Amino acid sequence: MTSPSLPPVLAATAPASAKLEIGGRPSSISPEPSEREPLRSPGSDAAASADSGSSPRQGLRPGNAKESRADQAQTQQPHVNDGEGEENSWSLFIYDVFCIFWSLVVSIFFRAINARNVHSIPRTGPVIFVVAPHHNQFIDPLILLKHSPRRVYYLVAAKSMRQKFIGFYGRCLRGIPVERAADLAKLGTGSVRVPDPSQQPTRVVGIGTRFTSELKPNERIAIGNASSRVVSVISDTELEVQAPGFSNAGEKIVEALSSKAGASFKCIPHLSYDQTYKAVYDRLNHGECVGIFPEGGSHDRTQMLPLKAGVALMALGAMSANPDLNIKIVPTGLNYFHPSKFRSRAVIEFGYPIEVPREMVELYKRGGDGKRRACNELLETISEALKNVTINTPDYETLQLIQAGRRLYRPGNLHLSMNQQVELTRRFVK
Repeated sequence: MTSPSLPPVLAATAPASAKLEIGGRPSSISPEPSEREPLRSPGSDAAASADSGSSPRQGLRPGNAKESRADQAQTQQPHVNDGEGEENSWSLFIYDVFCIFWSLVVSIFFRAINARNVHSIPRTGPVIFVVAPHHNQFIDPLILLKHSPRRVYYLVAAKSMRQKFIGFYGRCLRGIPVERAADLAKLGTGSVRVPDPSQQPTRVVGIGTRFTSELKPNERIAIGNASSRVVSVISDTELEVQAPGFSNAGEKIVEALSSKAGASFKCIPHLSYDQTYKAVYDRLNHGECVGIFPEGGSHDRTQMLPLKAGVALMALGAMSANPDLNIKIVPTGLNYFHPSKFRSRAVIEFGYPIEVPREMVELYKRGGDGKRRACNELLETISEALKNVTINTPDYETLQLIQAGRRLYRPGNLHLSMNQQVELTRRFVK
């Protein structure tokens, strides 16, 4: 059974008689009979990680009651030198204090968190952690901060950084603010119609609108959850958008645009991300680690959202600006047993670092089609790497079926740890 995308959750925490909750939904599938003492997981050290393509039973064996000693040792050791010698030592001290505080909070919220393949994280040099799937904007970053042996600085939505509480902690953790155009969207005056969607799908006509003062070329006009780039503003009541316009926006939106009353709309500004990229490049040039959630938003689906191009642009842009830079991209998967339940459990798994080929950087430098091709190739590589550290099913029902099959498959005398449950579920998906 195969899935093209990526997700999160597993069900297995409560007693066998209790109902489980996966991704916020109830499930009657019972957990493994004995999960109280996690056993040694295959793939928790370098030798075992190579068996991901083998049969489900291969590599799953009962072990002692401890997780991988190598991963435990690397998780518990203090932060290594990130190349921050010129950084303000006081700000790093504050960062470490807040990391300790939030690690304690995470330890209280979760009953157990297992880390796999911590040893694969590069000990020095610039690193980009790409983390998926993104379930919770508060919990997900803290789990990585707790288990990474290096300091990780996240890209944080500027809207969140402007909030009093979140902004305070974001600045203490040296977050990098990134403005999102959707956060700056404003409700437009009047309503809009597409009078002739079959012959002129890109022609948008306004009713009581002020296009010349509210919209400019390259900005976006949004209707519901669909948006289109403005090509030209003809007058206060007429503009042209990029093809195919809103013809593929969905039945309800198309009906609203065809009605006499029209549909309400929002104006989304066009932003320059030069300052954000510069801040990321500076961190990477100092040999630091940057964390990013490439899906661009949190969700509770059983598969990963399409990845945004930002992570590819950051890696390729930094290496094209500095030929001596060698960035490693570490895919990081989050697997929750109960994503919103207190005292639940989770597994964080680190994949092997992705090296960005110099040929891809040269292709990026050409610009135009070469730049797009380089970004798409790197994004595809990252997506495939994330599939190896996450569980991906097309829908919730498929996930339930796979978990039921995993429980039936398990021999009666074999007790699976959390890591083994995640690995076996992933193999059934494949």
